[in-house]
Amino acid sequence: MAQNGDSKILSGLKAIVIGAGLAGLAASIELARLGAKVKIFESSRDLKKQGDVIRFEANASRAMEPWGDVLETVVRSSSPLDKLIISNKDGRTLLEQPLQTEFDGYPNTYAKRGHIHQTLLDYATKLGVDVILASPVTAVFESDTGAGVRVRGDTFVADCVLAGDGVRSQARAYVTGTVERPKKSGYAIYRTWFPLDVLHGDSVVEHIATSKAGICKDLSDIDEDWNTPASVEDMLASANGWDPVLQHIVKHIPGDSLVDHKMLWRDPVQKWVSPKGRICLIGDAAHPHLPTSGTGAAQAFEGAATIGALLQRSIEVYGGPVDTRLAFQAYEKLRWV
Repeated sequence: MAQNGDSKILSGLKAIVIGAGLAGLAASIELARLGAKVKIFESSRDLKKQGDVIRFEANASRAMEPWGDVLETVVRSSSPLDKLIISNKDGRTLLEQPLQTEFDGYPNTYAKRGHIHQTLLDYATKLGVDVILASPVTAVFESDTGAGVRVRGDTFVADCVLAGDGVRSQARAYVTGTVERPKKSGYAIYRTWFPLDVLHGDSVVEHIATSKAGICKDLSDIDEDWNTPASVEDMLASANGWDPVLQHIVKHIPGDSLVDHKMLWRDPVQKWVSPKGRICLIGDAAHPHLPTSGTGAAQAFEGAATIGALLQRSIEVYGGPVDTRLAFQAYEKLRWV
């Protein structure tokens, strides 16, 4: 990560970021805090607090440390779990594994994705990042002196473009010259997030309503979609005969808060930087992860910190304007192992 949080060494840099997800916001924060002028184009009309629980290990916490009060805000609303209990379908404990709640002074924690996203968005905006919604990028391009995007028929140009447009990235096709198709992983999960208050009054699950812990259950062509509505009745049928605690939780899930998430796999691409070194893939656009890995957000944060440090270093070592080609190629070499 960039070591000097007060430095404005990138004040001469203009950057476009595609996507206001966790990767795009993290990269924008790293560049903006070093003085760069950053503009984000996001296809969604509004940034709802979507998602359930995601895991942040110490590497993600360390990357967030220079970001004002972001880390403190995240930790305040998170749950540092000290053990993992794996049970069979009858509720019998198969494994109880201790978990580290911190490493080298940085917390390992679990938090609501929507809250993390809003915290990053607020901080990026505070730094002066211009977030433009309802603006899907339809094309990317570059020259020897800059790069840009096309949005709703308009053209926007900057010194570089960071593509954080996720697993269905259009920029990836430009960078790699190929179109990656998703592959079936063979797994699907039901995902939900709802207030614990709905569990109060049910003696079977009352202990969960008062606990900062989590319970999860893993369960033709399919679409790559994270928002396909699911039926509580279908989930109950899938869990027929399982632990009564799980079944009681499922019965309390609000009908509009359950998602049927078919997990599709994409291989990480080996080329993250465009031919002229002005366009760079970040986050899931470069290295997609299944949610079961529990490390997608952390990898995106590490990547953002790496890019910020290397852009800064290119000026410190060689002087003159920032060398995006050198910095981005070094980022690819350091992060692709």
